[in-house]
This record gives sequence, structure tokens and C-alpha cells, in this order.
Amino acid sequence: MLREFEGKQLFATHGIPTLDYLLVENPGDPLPACMADSLVLKVQVKSGKRARRGLIRFIKDPETELHHGILALAEKMEDMGLEATPILIEPMVTIEKEIYASVLLDRSHKRILLMVSGTGGVNIEETARHEVGSIVKRWFPVSVKSHDISLGDMLVGWDLEGYPVDILVGILTRMIMMVREEDMLLAEINPLAFTIEHGWLALDAKVILDMNARFRHPDWDSLPSLDEWGNEMEALASRAGIALVMLDGDIGLISSGAGLAMATCDMVHSFGGAPANFLDIGGGASSGRVKKALDILLQDDDIHALLVNVFGGITRCDDVALGILKALDEKSVDIPLVVRLAGTNQDLGIRLLRARGIVACTNMEEAVRAVVVAAGEHKTGEHS
Repeated sequence: MLREFEGKQLFATHGIPTLDYLLVENPGDPLPACMADSLVLKVQVKSGKRARRGLIRFIKDPETELHHGILALAEKMEDMGLEATPILIEPMVTIEKEIYASVLLDRSHKRILLMVSGTGGVNIEETARHEVGSIVKRWFPVSVKSHDISLGDMLVGWDLEGYPVDILVGILTRMIMMVREEDMLLAEINPLAFTIEHGWLALDAKVILDMNARFRHPDWDSLPSLDEWGNEMEALASRAGIALVMLDGDIGLISSGAGLAMATCDMVHSFGGAPANFLDIGGGASSGRVKKALDILLQDDDIHALLVNVFGGITRCDDVALGILKALDEKSVDIPLVVRLAGTNQDLGIRLLRARGIVACTNMEEAVRAVVVAAGEHKTGEHS
């Protein structure tokens, strides 16, 4: 995955309009000349939901607020355990209309998939989940030519009267061709916005390149983040020796062993839940590693419940319990936590957890049912 500014560089080479921007590499660097009366500061981490995580700031008076805003974002990164990364500075614009657009390589269909929605912004996942038909999909052959692409009928009913639809269609067409020509796995714009100042603009850029095609693109070597980890939380886990892959659900999972982790994901799905991740702490995991895994997952504000599922052979269940309790001692957790322990010292581990009011059991099915129900109740409570 590329950083936003690198994705926008590729967008610009394919005629997809973006804002001019500046980059601040280090908080102590001299401040750039103000490029507008109001600005947006965005930390260039390779993960989504930056606004919810406090990694985007709006500056209404650059002369007095810009320096403080940059320092505040640098401090936020440090507090979250993120490595220092550039901060992008863009002019603030006035949005009249925003949509969501993404193009990806759909391997299951062996085609290029365009997905668009008349509603963009930070809540696109919730919109897609609760409003059936809110996202329109269309597939194209990998060999598609731009003159064979017709998209106007996809935008019917989107309240686009008065907006230059032909320009929007052109941007979507160029996105399709860019994914094909640049060997991308994903190009996403959220939001693709109509602004008073500049018309249609890609206000964000999420790009994932197919590294198997790197030999065809020597220009990729100029992209500084190409060989870095695709997700900040995954990078934190890797440095701690923990196998983590982030998914799109809202139930955080910690398991001992890759097989158990996969089985846990499958069972959560079968009971109507959605895993937020695949995480394997490995066999013989210490209490410190369990604590680290919890610390990492608790950074994800979209997780509504956590399940720790451990079968203790080499791993001792009481060590797992101690790691959980240590994490809870250092950081308050306001989401439901369910623990399943089976194996070595399971009774001791369960007693330790239950003494702290944590739901703990030895049966995997019971634990999964409990966490799926808890996640649903927590989400309902948030939105009530």
C-alpha cells in the first residue's frame, strides 16, 4: 500500500485531479509558506480512518495554528507508537457533493471491478452494510479499452443534476485504465468530491500495487514507502513477532496458532459476526506477547468486542490470563471482552479472569456466540 501523497502522484499522471500539497517531513522543519487561508493536515500513515484516530487536523488560521497543529500530530503519532511519517498539508475546500469510488482487481471473477456509491466519506462502510444497493458494481475484462467503457447509467438516481457528470465519468474511466496499466490491486478515492473551488477532486487516495508486477515498473523504485508494511497496526505486530492481518469486521480476535486463528475466524462468520483481524500470537506465547497483541488491537476504534481464544499446550493459560490482566491494568477497555482458555492451567487462568469480571470459559462455541452477541449489543448501544 502507498501513502496518500504517493497515490495522488500516480493519480495525477493519469489525469485524475487532485489538490496541490506540501509535505513536512519532520516537525522541526521550517514551516512552508501558507498556501491558503485554511488548511488540512493529514498524517501519511498507510491505514484508514485517520480522522477517527485523531490523525487529521483542520487549521483555520495558519499563521497562528500551523506550527502547533504539526507538533500535535507528531505527538499523537508518538503516543500511538507509530513511526514518524510525513504530514501532508492541503488547502481546505468547500465540498458540495461527495461520492465513493474504487477499482480493484477481482481475482475471483478474473476481471476489473468498479464500485461506486452516491454517498462517500468516513461512514461508507456503515452505509454499505445497512443500505442495500447503496454501492453499485460493474465488472470489466482486464483487456478493456477506454472507448469500450460506458458508465453514465451507473450514476442514475444520485442527485447529480447541475454537476458536470461527463467529467465524473471521465475520472472513473481513467481509474479503471490506471488500475490496468499500473498493475494495481486497488485504487480507491473516498471522497471523490465536487468542490466549489476546483470542481471534481480526489480528496484522498488509497493505492495498493501488485508487487508481482514490479519488474514491469522500474519507476516504482522512486516510491519511498514501496517496501514498507501495508498497514501500521500490522507493522507494529510484525516488530513484536506477532502475525497480524487486518480485516474489515468489528470483532477483534487473538488466537494461539494459525490453524486455531483461521477456525476462529470461520466460526465467528458462521454465527453472524465479522472478524476485524487474523492474529496469531504463536505457540508458547508469553504474557508479554498477549499484552502486546491486546495493546495493538485496542488502537482500532472500529472494534466492538474482543475474543481471546487459546488452546494451551506449550502456551500456559494462566500466562495468557496474566497478560490480559496486565493490559487491562494499563489501559481501560470500554468494549466487551470474552476469553476462551483450554489446556494447560486452564482452570487457574479462568479463575484469574472471572475474579476481574471477565467472561471466560473453556468451550470455543460458547465463547464465539458470546462475543458475537456482545459486539452487536455494543454497536447498538453506540448508535442509540
